[in-house]
Amino acid sequence: RLVSNTRISPEKGFDFEHDRMLKFARLLKESGRSFSWIICGDNTHMKEFEIEVKEKFKEVQEVSFIGYKTDVLPTLLGSDYFVLLSDFEGCPYGVLEALQVNIPCIVSNWGGVEELIEDGVNGYILPMDLEGVDINKILDNIPKFKYKEKPSIKAWDNLIGN
Repeated sequence: RLVSNTRISPEKGFDFEHDRMLKFARLLKESGRSFSWIICGDNTHMKEFEIEVKEKFKEVQEVSFIGYKTDVLPTLLGSDYFVLLSDFEGCPYGVLEALQVNIPCIVSNWGGVEELIEDGVNGYILPMDLEGVDINKILDNIPKFKYKEKPSIKAWDNLIGN
């Protein structure tokens, strides 16, 4: 069971040139494995684009778009992976929310991702073009980990006595 919580927009992997999210859905489907993928989110500023994306995903019936959710936690709990295949991220709240409840993440290789995800330990970092992705490895080796909060500036200040 996979979950995404993201805006349905080109930079989040839904662009029609690279179609990273759709390519990943196809890889899952082609694996012949049973799966479900719930995508939470919408795009109020690009409604036509959102409609086009949903139309393209109809070929992969295991993917469900359920719209924007103010609280994604009930959807996230019990899932095997959180998926975010963006072109770039600043502070990816969805990834942080998933990690805090020990849900591993499948993410694209945007700059800085390795500060949150250790490949094979608390998720998987995929190449932007998804070439060479071993979908069976990902499905057969779901990481089990315990979330450890990264030190805060306040913790460092306390440590050095400021």
